[in-house]
Amino acid sequence: MLKQYLIGLLTLEALAFITAFFPGMSGIFFILYFVLFMGITALLTGRAAKKTLSDLKYVSGGVKLYEEGKESISKIKERDYMLRKEMSVQTKAMLLQLLTFIIFMVIVFMPNLRDAIVYGVGGYFKGLLAHLTDANLRDKIALFIGYQAIYLGFFVASIATTTLSSNYLRRKGHQNLMISSHYLVTDRGIIVDGRLPIKFPIDVSKVRVNAPRRFVELEVGEVPAAGGLIGGAKGASRVRLYASRPKELASIIKKYSQEAI
Repeated sequence: MLKQYLIGLLTLEALAFITAFFPGMSGIFFILYFVLFMGITALLTGRAAKKTLSDLKYVSGGVKLYEEGKESISKIKERDYMLRKEMSVQTKAMLLQLLTFIIFMVIVFMPNLRDAIVYGVGGYFKGLLAHLTDANLRDKIALFIGYQAIYLGFFVASIATTTLSSNYLRRKGHQNLMISSHYLVTDRGIIVDGRLPIKFPIDVSKVRVNAPRRFVELEVGEVPAAGGLIGGAKGASRVRLYASRPKELASIIKKYSQEAI
């Protein structure tokens, strides 16, 4: 995570420097950054996809033990009276992080607002640079400081909102949750929504059964989600499997997890 933050910070610093000192190159920089970012993303995604496909093939090649379809899961979810309250906690945390990005985009794409911040902050520090005899250099440094207010401000705000969101979820006793709409269980593992393989063994101490609400929940660590300017976000750390026979499903998962050890 520290490495991701460092890469994001260096990228924003380079953007602020080029925008202030070489404004004519800012468009080229954006294009190069986009190409580089997409290239790295494609490389990492390709490696992850290769492993995922391999695991999908392995798990699906096992003996089918249990399966729950979309229609059945949808009906069970509708009767889960606590689900909406649970998801509202997660939605609030996500909206807090989204708000920071929206504010940043508004500033970037509203020239008058952006210039007011850049020249306002830069102008304040310009007086502190009076000892510099080169007026052009003074102006560029002032611009650089002004752009720092936007880019560095966004960086700090992103980290702050991510931390606040995590603390909020922790106070509410909530972990990020992924709810499967369809899953298949074999003697080798579980395939969630046809795309996420979870191989056995699974730590049985982290398998939770809620018979009244008819689901089995697994703690599977963090699932990488789409990356951003600062760094990759993280996806679900819990996977919920709604089941018409939750106790039977839990028994299968525990049995074959123990056998796979």
